[in-house]
Amino acid sequence: MGSVEATLLVIAGFIACAWGLNDVKNGSGEVATDVRLRQVAAEMVKVSEAAKIGGIDLVDDHSVQATISNIEKGATATYGVFAGSYYGVAKVDPVMRTKLGDFLYVNGGKLHLAK
Repeated sequence: MGSVEATLLVIAGFIACAWGLNDVKNGSGEVATDVRLRQVAAEMVKVSEAAKIGGIDLVDDHSVQATISNIEKGATATYGVFAGSYYGVAKVDPVMRTKLGDFLYVNGGKLHLAK
């Protein structure tokens, strides 16, 4: 292989890597989407736990999707030390919401991350 071919091969490799990294950076790659969903799921678990400490139960014992909706709506504590504290997250894209259920489950009145 000549030096021109080797140079072209290296350039093609860099271009392929740049496209792959761009997919991950923009969240359009499947792995990036799963990572983002896991981050949102972890945030929802944290919010549900904090809300419970603040005297608000956002967890629906029978439905992960209902729990996700409750956390999206959010609630404000009305009494006690945490009065005035808001517990909730920003709305999740409807397509992501369905997939988000794969990363969460409800057990014993608590929201958990699926493994």
